[in-house]
Amino acid sequence: IQSKPVFAAAADAPKVVWRGWLTSLPPDFVSLPLFCTSGPEALTTLVKSWFERAFDCNFGSLALNSTTLNWLAALWTGCHPTCNIRHLKLAWSLPTQPPLDVSYTVNPQDAWELWNSIHPEESTDDRIDIKEVQSFINGLETHFFRHFKIYLINRSGINTS
Repeated sequence: IQSKPVFAAAADAPKVVWRGWLTSLPPDFVSLPLFCTSGPEALTTLVKSWFERAFDCNFGSLALNSTTLNWLAALWTGCHPTCNIRHLKLAWSLPTQPPLDVSYTVNPQDAWELWNSIHPEESTDDRIDIKEVQSFINGLETHFFRHFKIYLINRSGINTS
């Protein structure tokens, strides 16, 4: 949703005041759609109520811990060849004074190659275990440390698109 101030000049671009994404993992996964938003809660409530009326659905909160976010990052990355992820963006909150938020965007092909080195595409076993997920996240963190000498801990969010 975009807005333009009443007294804005004609050449002024509208400002994005709210964003929403309705997404899901690829069709071969059994999952519920995810609705992610960024913006004022009042607009989110308005959009959710419209969806609920128009599509006879219901929205609820989804609490994700860092382990679950790691799994999602690995699963989405593993799906890259079929769903064409544009980028994998990870976010950390570092326990410093003042707190430091770090965003780390990874090229999808690079993330997929890392994932494929841990869980080969030609593997006859489609299962993914926690050791593979941890190896994937550790590989990303190690790469970040090599470049910036910062240890990434206390994961707070993952965004793929």
